[in-house]
Amino acid sequence: IIGALFDAPYIFLTEPGSFYFAAFWTAIGLVFYGLATIAYNSALVDIAENHWLMRRAKRMNFHGNQQTEVNELIVDDLSNFGAAGSYTGSLVMTIIAAGILLGLTDTRYTTYESYGKMTSNSYDEQW
Repeated sequence: IIGALFDAPYIFLTEPGSFYFAAFWTAIGLVFYGLATIAYNSALVDIAENHWLMRRAKRMNFHGNQQTEVNELIVDDLSNFGAAGSYTGSLVMTIIAAGILLGLTDTRYTTYESYGKMTSNSYDEQW
């Protein structure tokens, strides 16, 4: 969510010089994304300990190795679910951004009447 908030001002950028502003906020957003990933991975073991399958394994008096196997399975499943969610979110946002880019931008071009200025001593010919 924080990364999306840092990227939201890009909609309002119209000046070519403001891309440095956009690059700065992208860098800040990437830092927060990295910190969120680290926090999620560090809390994954605690999340798995409170999972209903793990609580059931404890109630059924699974032995140490069996509990470890269940815990590793839950951690793997949660990690895969988080990775799949991030890829899905990235795909959705890429489709939305492509739709905005293709739907809202006009092609900018300049039409010239001739191939160059031939009436004066100007060397600014526009070929």
